[in-house]
Amino acid sequence: MTWRKRIIIGVSITFSGLLLSLTKNLFLEILGLIFVLTGFILVLQGVYIYSIEKILRKS
Repeated sequence: MTWRKRIIIGVSITFSGLLLSLTKNLFLEILGLIFVLTGFILVLQGVYIYSIEKILRKS
């Protein structure tokens, strides 16, 4: 998976998790928080891969 796909999927998972966490159901709130964390991790991985590729292109 490329860094662009990781960032796009991570952002969409994060937003869906935020919407789930706004509900009144405790189970859906916990599931939403898990989605937010998973999406945030994917975005961080995408940024990390992008920065490594950028460094490798310079050298």
